[in-house]
Amino acid sequence: MIDLAKIIQNVNQQRGLLFQPASCHIDKYIAEFSGYIENVGGITISFTENFPTQLPDIYLQDTSKPHLHVDNKGKICLTDQSSLLIDTTHPTQLVLECIDRALQIVGLSPDSPKYQEELKKEFLSYWGTRERRFSCDSILRLPPDNTLCQEYPIYQFEKQYLLANSIYDANAFLCNTLGNKVDIERPSYQALVIRLKKGSSVPTPFRNYDWSTVLHYILHNTDAKTHDLFLTYTSRCVKKYILFMVLVLPDVEGDILFGFLIRFTNQHKMPMKASRTKIVYQLDISRADYDFQLLRCGATPSLYNKKVLLLGCGSIGGFLANNLCQMGITQLDLLDNDMFTMDNVHRHFMGFDAFRTDASAYKADLLKCTLNEKYAYLDLDSLNYIDRSVENVILAHPVMV
Repeated sequence: MIDLAKIIQNVNQQRGLLFQPASCHIDKYIAEFSGYIENVGGITISFTENFPTQLPDIYLQDTSKPHLHVDNKGKICLTDQSSLLIDTTHPTQLVLECIDRALQIVGLSPDSPKYQEELKKEFLSYWGTRERRFSCDSILRLPPDNTLCQEYPIYQFEKQYLLANSIYDANAFLCNTLGNKVDIERPSYQALVIRLKKGSSVPTPFRNYDWSTVLHYILHNTDAKTHDLFLTYTSRCVKKYILFMVLVLPDVEGDILFGFLIRFTNQHKMPMKASRTKIVYQLDISRADYDFQLLRCGATPSLYNKKVLLLGCGSIGGFLANNLCQMGITQLDLLDNDMFTMDNVHRHFMGFDAFRTDASAYKADLLKCTLNEKYAYLDLDSLNYIDRSVENVILAHPVMV
């Protein structure tokens, strides 16, 4: 069995530290040691019974000051252990390297380029976690134009808020996600969507904001045209008004969307930018738009308007149809006059789930239902010809092929 006390004694000797045994604050740990490190403060090293095949956890004792890669209990995220090969023959060195990594993380200066780089990577994990926060889903597809300062509708259904391009898109998305028909008739709010300049820094997520700070951030991180459009927009006079403000930050790995919600409660109508009575919330945006979903799986939005006719929906055609949807194809015609039977199950993409639907037994119909349940934004047609043979369709519509 590993002698943890001896390992900590070696750590103390090599680094001139004074870590001492402490009471375990979480049941999963078998031993903990607390100490003090200059310029960092109190540190706790926590071991599970799996050490050294599992790295120790390291906690900051003072959680009042927020840090990157540190959760609300003070645990420091050292590394992704799932892809790490650990040298278990040198346990003391493992602990020393974990301490060094922890010191690197908490020692990052907010003014350093490295801090901004790390903040961008984890920004959306922290944004919208403050007590003053508000959540909104988004399926909005943004225009490619770099200059953007315009309104888009927000639709409310029960307690769900959805930013979308149109009421048709909103109803379709809500029907898909809620599993029943939704019929929204009009938007509830308007969101001002603003594209920031390339290279803009992200605001710290570890604080509550006031209106003047939000104004300052936007005016200093937009180009001249967007800057002027924003000033014109915030010159509108309001009394009691809720402003959803969505900011689009260009990034090499895709746009980052975040925002603010501002509640104006002026006694008399006055310009938004000059309003004094307001509450500012961090707006957490959960994205389900086409571009974002495809970016997550390495596909390309350039296929959005492409149309595909798939001839045959058997064991190969089923997987091919699924892969086409994953690649970003949204307009797909499925043609097959064969029925789906029990002997198809093992080799077909649809499996036993196809027998649980209320659709017909045609492979094309069943595949359409299966894909519609898996992916948003699809426009599928199972080509319900009386004779569904590929040959018949080609003869009747040679222009299609």
